[in-house]
Amino acid sequence: MNIVKKAFSAVYERLSLNALAKGHYDIAEKWLLKQDHVDQNHQRFLRNMGSIKLAQKKYDEAFSLFLKEMNTFGEDSARLRVLADVSFLCGKMNDANTYYKKALNCKENKKLPYLDARLKTSSNEKLFAEGRQAQEKIKKAQTLEENKE
Repeated sequence: MNIVKKAFSAVYERLSLNALAKGHYDIAEKWLLKQDHVDQNHQRFLRNMGSIKLAQKKYDEAFSLFLKEMNTFGEDSARLRVLADVSFLCGKMNDANTYYKKALNCKENKKLPYLDARLKTSSNEKLFAEGRQAQEKIKKAQTLEENKE
């Protein structure tokens, strides 16, 4: 890739991440798609677009993008944790359990005690359902807080 395309790619990615941080998800997506047009092989595209979809609460789309990233670039501790957490958000107990187990097998994750708790939650239907109910209550509280402002 020539230096001009590389520069545009970096600028578009930065503009996208800035918009994402400000909560302007549609703008973030627009800039990221411009980056993809300039640089179709950008390694962080799938992760960044997955993050945008996650922020938009489009969990199934986010899961698909993160899974494609892992299948394209390989398993690592961070990708496995993200897939596990997004599986939980999608209500996919078995997938969450599978990815938490794999994540715990990575030496980088051995020092993350919350993963043991999440594995326990994703291994038990009752705990998983309670976790999902808590998630819904948090969403409701966030909505009430947003409407209050």
